[in-house]
Amino acid sequence: MKRRTHEDKAEAMRETWGDNTIVWFARSFHYALYGKDAELTAKIFGINLDYTLQNNEFVAYLPKDKYDWRTAQIIAEGYKIAILKD
Repeated sequence: MKRRTHEDKAEAMRETWGDNTIVWFARSFHYALYGKDAELTAKIFGINLDYTLQNNEFVAYLPKDKYDWRTAQIIAEGYKIAILKD
């Protein structure tokens, strides 16, 4: 059985909650964002992206203690945030 990618999981959330849903994957001390969610969040927050050759996708990491309070900024832009445990 093929393992679902982060983008597959994010797409399933968008199918359920709408195209304006951004998915953040929660880890111990940071959020990990992948693919178009990483690109969009980086654009809104003005942060840099990384690119992983292994998964052939963009990735961004947000320390929880620095970005929890900025969720209001994304909501003001008209998006919803879904946080999934990674």
